[in-house]
Amino acid sequence: MNNPIYLLFKNKINKIKHKIKQNYNNQKAQYNLKICRAKLKLDTEPNELFIFIFMKKIIFWFSQSTLTLMLIISSAFFCIAYVFYLKKNNILYKQLFKVALLLFGILLILLMLQVQIKNKNNTYIIYTDHVMGYKNVSKNGKGIELKKGEVVIFLESFNQQIQIETESGEKLWIETGEVKCI
Repeated sequence: MNNPIYLLFKNKINKIKHKIKQNYNNQKAQYNLKICRAKLKLDTEPNELFIFIFMKKIIFWFSQSTLTLMLIISSAFFCIAYVFYLKKNNILYKQLFKVALLLFGILLILLMLQVQIKNKNNTYIIYTDHVMGYKNVSKNGKGIELKKGEVVIFLESFNQQIQIETESGEKLWIETGEVKCI
């Protein structure tokens, strides 16, 4: 790639890797390496193509709640059209049924894609020192220390706390201000 930012991060990654080879316990270098790799999206997926960005704009044209409401309304329309199609074998009702089925299918696909894309974009990184994660939201019990630079996935939030999933698959609760979206 000829993108200067990409080349800058790529050079930075090579320098950081060299530092880590010299001293593997260098926590700052490991943190910086994770940040650079996350910025370049090397740990997740290749750079987005134009068509994918265009599809994202179409998928997110409506909010998730609006799509859900439209799906409920279209399912009611679908049921009514199906009842009319069964009662009267008219070609008009057959076409109405096909349109209702198509509308329902399109809305369902859009909603599923929106949820799937949102789940992929919930990647955060721990950016403060000495972060303690707890198994429950009330922070009772023994805490698990998370390292600065660790990549986590956002699951849900409650008050000023969020539930995350660590790289090892553990689900923990931490304070909201201890992570940054990448």
